[in-house]
Amino acid sequence: MACPFLRNPVDISAQIVRRALRRERVFRDRQDPIAFPDSYLYERYRFSAEGILYICELLEPHITNVTRRSHALTVTQMVCIALRFFASGTYLYAIGDAEHLGKNTVCRTIRKVVLALQGYLNSFIVFPGFLSTLSIKEGFYKIA
Repeated sequence: MACPFLRNPVDISAQIVRRALRRERVFRDRQDPIAFPDSYLYERYRFSAEGILYICELLEPHITNVTRRSHALTVTQMVCIALRFFASGTYLYAIGDAEHLGKNTVCRTIRKVVLALQGYLNSFIVFPGFLSTLSIKEGFYKIA
């Protein structure tokens, strides 16, 4: 026996209205950012294609999405979004508009990349120790 509430004309009209108001999901084509020439990449991300790929290789184990649902971002796209934010320092809306993404997606992506980069902080940023500081000071004294 069929459900009795489906025969109610009010419910049927409510379903029709809901179907009419439902937005169709739009999946925009997100092209590969590495496919552009180096001049474009330097202008947008402040890195060459080789530099971006090196960063992607470093961060891939930490930021890879385990799901294939919902057209998840690739590692290259996530790194390029974060690099664009670091290079320009603009608002998340501007980066989202340029990359055809929402503000929330941009925010989550930048956070994920920054947390992954923190693991490599001591590998790439080294402050001078006591001996190197002393030699730098001596070099300045020789100049003066």
